Amino acid sequence: MNLSVNNENKKNVIAERIVDEGIPLNLCNLFVSVIDEFKVFSLYSALSKTFVGYKVVLNEDEYIDPILNQTYNAIYSITSNPDFEIVPKGFVSGKSPEIDANFNVDTTAITNEIHLAYGLGKLAQSSENAKIWIFTHAQILSIFIANHKQLVFANSFNYNDQTEILYFIINALSIAQINQNEADLFIDYSASKKFGLIEFLEPYFKSVSKLSVPFENPDPEIENLPYLLSINHMVSLCV
Repeated sequence: MNLSVNNENKKNVIAERIVDEGIPLNLCNLFVSVIDEFKVFSLYSALSKTFVGYKVVLNEDEYIDPILNQTYNAIYSITSNPDFEIVPKGFVSGKSPEIDANFNVDTTAITNEIHLAYGLGKLAQSSENAKIWIFTHAQILSIFIANHKQLVFANSFNYNDQTEILYFIINALSIAQINQNEADLFIDYSASKKFGLIEFLEPYFKSVSKLSVPFENPDPEIENLPYLLSINHMVSLCV
């Protein structure tokens, strides 16, 4: 089914790839996230979990994109809300979300939203090595650390400058008993736009890079596209 939009709505579209007509949308999962001024839609096959399409639009209050008018296998709205708590599933009462994770995320987010921590938990299972992910929301920093295939730290802090971002990351690594020189640091799209932050942090860690998708940029003319698609991809791994 064609996901193209009419000319009136095209002004809001930053990037898109049309789903092949041979792929029924009712066999696809739609993932939706808001990243700074953008709303990002990613389509994955519900059967093979492969990436099949995307759309990035300006996140304007009055604009409802036609992509939401289609019928999908499921629609997942993703949140990076910094007000969260990770709780082992054995300590959770009531119904848990149908997500492949050994923990639940308690948050003040809307109840039908899925926290990105679930995706990070799935990513953690693929590596023994120490990894750090940071996300910024205005002046709030969220830090997630994984080691030996599991999340070992997750928390949020108020910060004022780059020095405090570094302090909170190093302190979190100390709590997790991980050597900072052995940890790879991944920075979300919002944090990566902070002037000089990557260069400032590089001397302190094994590596510092932008959080990206693990496949080739579907539109090389839009340099930031792999970073904008990354949060949706993470959560697609665990549903």
